[in-house]
Amino acid sequence: MHKRWWQRTLLWVIAIPVAVFGALWGAFGYSSACRECGMIRSSTDWQIPFTPLTYWRSHSLEPTLLSREVEADALATGHTHNWVFSHGGGNGIMCAIGSGRWLMSEAMSPDCPTFIHGLVLYRDKRLAREWLTLLLDPKIAIHPPLGYDLPKKNFPNKAAFDEWGSKLRDNLSFDEQEQPGVAALFDRTFVKLDH
Repeated sequence: MHKRWWQRTLLWVIAIPVAVFGALWGAFGYSSACRECGMIRSSTDWQIPFTPLTYWRSHSLEPTLLSREVEADALATGHTHNWVFSHGGGNGIMCAIGSGRWLMSEAMSPDCPTFIHGLVLYRDKRLAREWLTLLLDPKIAIHPPLGYDLPKKNFPNKAAFDEWGSKLRDNLSFDEQEQPGVAALFDRTFVKLDH
């Protein structure tokens, strides 16, 4: 009987630190961004330490300025989230980086919602959806600098939106290799100014 008690005690003395170590060390935390609406998902995969074997996964959704605007303007109603890995680390991995890191900056920028809302108000939802698709495309290496002289909240009227867009268009050049379709979309959205 004394031997059994000793074995149980030894088992617990080993099991508890191993469980604590596994819980603390085996967590891989990461963020992803939705290609459809710009929402961010924070996730944790609880894994057996130093293996990719996941025994528990948890997620939490974080609305962004862009995802709130997309919802308010009904640009992605009823969509299924299309998550793109952004970055993460843990369980022996110091820094994992994915193509979704570009989406995170667009989703969290105050400029994108202002621009998208201007498109909905002063153009149409179809064009706003095209721009949203382009801005949330992880294959496009460099996105247009929308913050150029952008109003802090919203455009006061259509004339202000048109003037801002045309100035921006005139001051930018696009590389079709790195930014396929951006120039054509700008040309369809804003007319060039005559100098």
